[in-house]
Amino acid sequence: MVEGFPFSEEYSFLSLFCNKLEDTLRLKIDKKIVSLGCFPASRSVNFLESRVFSLNPDMIIIQFGSFDSTVSLRKRLKNRYNSVCTDPFRFRLFTQLKIYLKFCICMIIKMKPDNPPDNFYAAMKRFFKEVSNRKIKLVVLSPFIHNDPYQNYWIRKYRKFVSKLCAEYDCSFIDCYSRLEKEKYSSIPVADGYHLSKTSH
Repeated sequence: MVEGFPFSEEYSFLSLFCNKLEDTLRLKIDKKIVSLGCFPASRSVNFLESRVFSLNPDMIIIQFGSFDSTVSLRKRLKNRYNSVCTDPFRFRLFTQLKIYLKFCICMIIKMKPDNPPDNFYAAMKRFFKEVSNRKIKLVVLSPFIHNDPYQNYWIRKYRKFVSKLCAEYDCSFIDCYSRLEKEKYSSIPVADGYHLSKTSH
């Protein structure tokens, strides 16, 4: 679940959603924003019992996949060829060119995310099963759009997988990626190219 970083919690899409829900249903919602450690899904699911299920929620609104789609090209090339790899993307000029070059290299050598995709798929199946067993209402958000097109390539794969699980378990699925994709990219993230701007929240 996202806290709204780098903004205060009141700007988080979850807080804004709950406020809108309260206005629509005319009832008070006792909401709790929980962080699962900003880990890949395979590690985050280990915190569900202590940080989420222990709260006895009626509904869970959650998002996985952003960290699972991370591809660290420099580190992976260094490990693959067992040599010191000069980072070809260290320079600050031609930002769009270096992003495109990374995308091309990753596609050519078929680079997978740092956290193996099978780990993500297994973690998601475990999560859906545990929530279903507890009869908790579930709303799942797709991963958000990223400034790295190759990471977006994997985000789209994860979005498709999660949407199928939502259909299988009769859960609500919100395709944040497609919605954000329609906006002017410069207005989506903050300067780090990852966290959402106030507009995106």
